[in-house]
Amino acid sequence: MGPWPVLHLRNLVRAGKDQEALQVISEIMAAAGGERPGGNEGATAKLPIEFAGYVNPGPARTPIIEFSDTTIERAKKKAEGWKALCAKYRPLVEAERNRVKAAS
Repeated sequence: MGPWPVLHLRNLVRAGKDQEALQVISEIMAAAGGERPGGNEGATAKLPIEFAGYVNPGPARTPIIEFSDTTIERAKKKAEGWKALCAKYRPLVEAERNRVKAAS
């Protein structure tokens, strides 16, 4: 759903900034919602990816034809949380990339 939170986490781990890395992990877990909808997780896992707008993961496979309103809302909430993390961490990742590029 966008690489920025994970890339920032990678940068923190490489730099040995463990406490900051743990904070990012907490934010990622919170954005994921922590709950699973049950049943056919594979089919519902595509919804937040679609709603985040990063890629089109394609349609759900049968037997899932329609998703409940609760499932749709949960997926939208996860997507919004991830998009917020991407907006927060993309500038930090790009700044680090530029810093490394300038140092080489």
